[in-house]
Amino acid sequence: RRGESNSMTVTVSAARQAVIVTGEGSVSVGGRGATSVTEEPQTVQVVGSGASVMVAPSAATVSVSSGSASQRQAYIDIRDYGAVGDDSTDCTEAFEAAFAEAGSDYFLGGGFEFPGSTGAQVLVPAGVFRHSDIVIPNNVTLTGLGRTTSALRPLSGTTVGVTVSKFACLRDLYIRGGGVSGDIVRVAGARSQVRDVHINGDNTSARGLAVFDSSGSSPFYAPQFSNLVIEAVNGNAVYVGVSDSQWVNIWVASGDGIGFYVAGTNTAVTNLHVWERGSYGVFLSTSAASNRFVNSYIETNSRVGVICYGFENTFSTGRIWKNTDGGVQVISDQAGQTPMRNRFLGIEFRENKTTASVRFTGAYQNVVSGCIFSDPFFDATWAVQETDSAHVASDYNVIDNSNIIVSADFSSGPVSLVGAHSVNGAVVA
Repeated sequence: RRGESNSMTVTVSAARQAVIVTGEGSVSVGGRGATSVTEEPQTVQVVGSGASVMVAPSAATVSVSSGSASQRQAYIDIRDYGAVGDDSTDCTEAFEAAFAEAGSDYFLGGGFEFPGSTGAQVLVPAGVFRHSDIVIPNNVTLTGLGRTTSALRPLSGTTVGVTVSKFACLRDLYIRGGGVSGDIVRVAGARSQVRDVHINGDNTSARGLAVFDSSGSSPFYAPQFSNLVIEAVNGNAVYVGVSDSQWVNIWVASGDGIGFYVAGTNTAVTNLHVWERGSYGVFLSTSAASNRFVNSYIETNSRVGVICYGFENTFSTGRIWKNTDGGVQVISDQAGQTPMRNRFLGIEFRENKTTASVRFTGAYQNVVSGCIFSDPFFDATWAVQETDSAHVASDYNVIDNSNIIVSADFSSGPVSLVGAHSVNGAVVA
């Protein structure tokens, strides 16, 4: 209806209602300002004074300056299907019934990012809700009222706490996974999202968050993750086995397993914090390639901060501190795959124990540039060490002149390079 003036008023007459507007124009909710509306179907969330997101008042007026409007129920409350948030009642059947209803056209399109889909937003209200294995269907959002308000607690004997399907979203929840044996959260569908979720494993041996295509039947790409806390998980806290995933603001703490395990490609990670893990902080397998880490803080882990068997991975800015078995190891695997062209740029290395802050073994054409190395407690023998030599000059690892190394902090010297490396050098402060 481009160009038409079709001013209208829609009265939202009951709780949980939302208005779907089609056309171009603007919308005001209860006279509190306008929101731009594009030609794509949009969801107008009606939020009253003092109400939480996803919760509408009992009545409101929505003014639409042009286009057309209709109402649908905005979300499904699991309590309407028998769920009780008393940290005791098994609510599995209530979740399954709510998810089954979520595909109905009666409900609002699922997920803010995919308006117009047939799924709905399923609400976990305040409380602690017990359940066994549950699967969020395609295009459906499972949302709480915040990580300090709404909680899931899988029952003992659960294999996978929550599975997130294609185009589905899990958000605004606290999840205690002590009863899980497999994965506390498993992401198993393309373009899915997990955000604003706190996972506490209660020291279970399960994995915290696993991302992989278990079916292998369709392409799996571009899941998104943001504002996550994962702690007290004795399996791997995060496992990434897919391509093109995006991660922003991820905190991983405590527990015995690897903090952040990558077996996929083209992973983009910004603001990753991994500390006090009982194993490696970040692990890049032989299949890990072209992954990018920006502003990573990898500290006080019981093994190596970053261990890399892959190729063409990049770490830029941030710091790698106080890891027990060294800061970084780039190393060939037992099958003889050579890790190549990995880059470490602008990283601050400090007080990483054992032989060297950065060590290359059977690894060629890797770059260390613009980094700072210091170790006032003399925990490491070398700042950078090679343990075998490349056969030809084109395979040399490059430790260039932009690095700053406090040589007095390293008992055997700043850099130990095997063979003649004329392209290498370091500024020693």
